[in-house]
Amino acid sequence: HACALVTAAAEGDWFAMLLPGFQYFGDNANVVVPGGTPAVLGLDGQLALQFDVISVPSGVVNKAYWFNASKVIYMPVSASVEEGNVVLLQLLATSGLRTPSAGLLANEENLQIMGDFA
Repeated sequence: HACALVTAAAEGDWFAMLLPGFQYFGDNANVVVPGGTPAVLGLDGQLALQFDVISVPSGVVNKAYWFNASKVIYMPVSASVEEGNVVLLQLLATSGLRTPSAGLLANEENLQIMGDFA
């Protein structure tokens, strides 16, 4: 799964995606309670599955946290990116996160992207 954003971002910024219908099928993730999730997401204290993320440019985002009960994937920004640059984020299929069995529509209205950027 990949997502591209065009904006400035600094270390400590974040973005999250609401992905209804997505499921976790696998055993490649660590179970954690990430600290410092944004209050607006309402995820404090919830268990999450932690995955590695590939970002281009490398190192902009290193980890993703999947909250299965809330269907939210949260990704904190690890390195600054100047405005106008494209950041590509990829979560590998080996992570175990799967799209809905019925697939996604080309213009899926239930998916939401949220973020806090510089």
